[in-house]
Amino acid sequence: MGSFWWKDVLRLNVLYRGIAKCKLGRGDIVQAWDDLWSDSLLSTKYSSLYAYVKNPRISVQNMMETEDITSMFHLPSSQQAYTELTQLQEDLLNLEITQDNDQWFYIWGGPCYMSSKLYKLVFAQHHTPHSVRWIWKSKCTPRLKIFMWLLQADRLNTRNMLRRRGHPQFQQPDQCVCVLCHREEETRDHLFFDCIFSKRCWRLLNIHWQQHQMVHIRIERAKILYHQPFFMEIFIIAAWEIWKIRNGQIFDNKWPTLQLWVLNFQEQIFLHLHRVPDGPR
Repeated sequence: MGSFWWKDVLRLNVLYRGIAKCKLGRGDIVQAWDDLWSDSLLSTKYSSLYAYVKNPRISVQNMMETEDITSMFHLPSSQQAYTELTQLQEDLLNLEITQDNDQWFYIWGGPCYMSSKLYKLVFAQHHTPHSVRWIWKSKCTPRLKIFMWLLQADRLNTRNMLRRRGHPQFQQPDQCVCVLCHREEETRDHLFFDCIFSKRCWRLLNIHWQQHQMVHIRIERAKILYHQPFFMEIFIIAAWEIWKIRNGQIFDNKWPTLQLWVLNFQEQIFLHLHRVPDGPR
């Protein structure tokens, strides 16, 4: 059936038909049941009747030229299918086809494909939390932005995450204890918000977190209470340095101290100053 390149192209056919609509001409290249050429797919609109179809790939042209419409279906059918068949006959009587070519266009209203249009279509009903949008609008380096995105998505390799992923070294409760306070399990929320060490860091920055809240709500409310510019940059850098302190304890056996965190935080702030305009500093 042709080259493997052509086979890969054919796999996109299903995706294309899901985002394309046809303005009928002759109807010879339009599948009557599974292509979008009316207000909805016939296979969806007449779902009971569709179960009895002999040729689900029949074109609109061939459907219109069929003298006995019942010959396209396996008989006998259900009462619901018969009712839908009557409705389909009425729709076909009102349908006009011409000798022009069928014209295909995308459902967002243009003949040209744009990945941005498809992205907006797919995620039209998806609500992105404000705290996630603030990540990409911040002045931090891409590396820190990705880190914060992983933090908010709870995808950092905390000990709790390693246990959930089935790591054999972290299956017992005593193996998942936070390395900064040695008191509770090292979850994302504990490490960055509830740990004694982290609380001391946030206290120095005058950032206060509400307890027992989802991470997005915590960040949004803390930003409101902070009353200072560049909250997101300060939060990202501070969390990044907490993560580095934690990793330094695990991999380099460096003792975690507040003074070390402050020095690292100040150094990181200094490195980011050139990314901030002179006016807002």
